Amino acid sequence: MYNLNIKPIHIAIIGSIITLILVGVFVFSTNSTELNDSFTANKLSPTEEIIPSKKVRQNMPPTSTGKPIVPSKNITTPTSQTDITSPQAFILEPKDNAVVTLGTDVKIVANVTDNVKVDRVEFYAGSGDYQLIGTVRKAPFEVIWNVDNRFENSVNIPVYIKAFDTSGNRADSSILVRAKNP
Repeated sequence: MYNLNIKPIHIAIIGSIITLILVGVFVFSTNSTELNDSFTANKLSPTEEIIPSKKVRQNMPPTSTGKPIVPSKNITTPTSQTDITSPQAFILEPKDNAVVTLGTDVKIVANVTDNVKVDRVEFYAGSGDYQLIGTVRKAPFEVIWNVDNRFENSVNIPVYIKAFDTSGNRADSSILVRAKNP
């Protein structure tokens, strides 16, 4: 048997030499222009120390290839914004102070817009206890109102709309019409 008399210091030196040889093989087998951004790789010898250049990002951990990990793009967390803007609502027909005939059908037309989306428009007529005429969920926002006898002897009849967006914001609009007998 051979007595090699290997001491721990010899193992450490051999390990360092093997590491330098492997790094040297890696350095000289890779495109050197790619390495210039991360390491000073010109004319390395097995005894020279590899020194990071000033361009290495100190805050990025190196990968197994020695290159720093660089995010490909900024990642932003989406924020949820609450819609606090009420819709815009206007009654287009009939005109304010228009005269309507009892027992006839009257078309009520509303112009409603919202910065996100209109959910619904509710149409009402009467005073005190408004009568719900109808609810419309998409344009065109219009209903037919039968001006029935309950409005007889009414001088001014309020016509009222409530417009809601998908966040629950509300806008109102109203006009007055006058009823007459047929």
